[in-house]
Amino acid sequence: MHYFSGALRRFRHRHISARTIRSFCDLLDRYKFNLEKYRVLNYDLARLPAKPEAFARHYLAHGAPEGRCLTFDCDFADVAKFYAQRHRINRGVARQFLRSLVASCVEKVGNIGAAPPEEIDHLLDLQRFGFRPFFSAGDSNVAAYALPYYVMHDLLPLSLVCAGGSARGLVNPNSRGQFGNTIHKVIALLNDRLQQPLTAIFCFGQVDVQFVMYYKIIESEPATSISSAMIDAFSRETNALYFSFLEGIKQYKMIRPCVAAIFPPSLSDAAIRSGYINASIASLNSSLPIEQLRERVLKFDFPDLPTRTRIHDDFNRILEEMCRQHSIPHIDVGRQLRGPDGLVAEKYMLLPPGVDHHLNYNSFKKELLAAVEPIVGNRFKKDKHAKPRFSGRYRAALPRARAGETASSG
Repeated sequence: MHYFSGALRRFRHRHISARTIRSFCDLLDRYKFNLEKYRVLNYDLARLPAKPEAFARHYLAHGAPEGRCLTFDCDFADVAKFYAQRHRINRGVARQFLRSLVASCVEKVGNIGAAPPEEIDHLLDLQRFGFRPFFSAGDSNVAAYALPYYVMHDLLPLSLVCAGGSARGLVNPNSRGQFGNTIHKVIALLNDRLQQPLTAIFCFGQVDVQFVMYYKIIESEPATSISSAMIDAFSRETNALYFSFLEGIKQYKMIRPCVAAIFPPSLSDAAIRSGYINASIASLNSSLPIEQLRERVLKFDFPDLPTRTRIHDDFNRILEEMCRQHSIPHIDVGRQLRGPDGLVAEKYMLLPPGVDHHLNYNSFKKELLAAVEPIVGNRFKKDKHAKPRFSGRYRAALPRARAGETASSG
């Protein structure tokens, strides 16, 4: 539910005057609205005339009440400027506008592992505007916990992408990706800057179960299949290594670790048997050259999709049990993505179904939000008189904004 959902619902059924549309268009122009990007992300608006007025009318009547995220080419100074001014627009629309500005800034920062400390400071400063930050780290599936949808519900995702990273590699000093060290560096940086505890969601294991397990067997011996005993031993060993890493995270007093279950597999049997290999994952987790690995993959008898789904479920059961033993919160959204046959439903897959090992995270964003929101905690109490703590050139934007128009564009 949106924070100002009542105000938005009332506004939706009011007549939208030409003056309101002009004022909103001025706002869009002032904060560098990216119309083309908004059209790409909202494909149902493809037939709408490519005019700001048409998009303004649609957003005020439908987009804001639906929680759609506007797209801007903005920075943190624009967030401070908008927050400091009064706007002649419905308060629910104003809040959605602010959320959209913040979402654009979060997207601009991207992977916080590559962000300078000043950018992380600016992100954490957004708590003054009522946003609740949470950290997430994982393989490429961590994108599920970095959607703009979270920002539109006053959550602030700080995401560290460890593409191709395995749970086993987090404690391996000779790991090629060195993602374990990267996570510690970022968390240490956050821990020193936090004034309130921060939830940290870890989502590793998908790469291990979906790829590394088979690569290790293919490399070590000329095996053409995998046994149940091998699978169980691999899953237990991987979880043991994973939780030895997570225990090390507990040294950071302001960090509250949480573990996300792996998602059900989506690759079809045909895609697997055609020699499907992710080059990034293979380069980080296999000692064989890509072509040699592909030759062995083609000869390997992979389990079918129902069996692979059960393997993922068994891994998650061990994961959940380890979470209980280590007193770490656990979330599992994958259980809600099943069809009548017990497999992941096609509506949650990327198109065409079965050819990509990632899911379409936007298709189950509501389920993700419902799982994440309770563990992030209560809404930060907003002080409407508090001054945002922007530094450098961002701090300078605030007095300029307050000295300018107070009844702007709304």
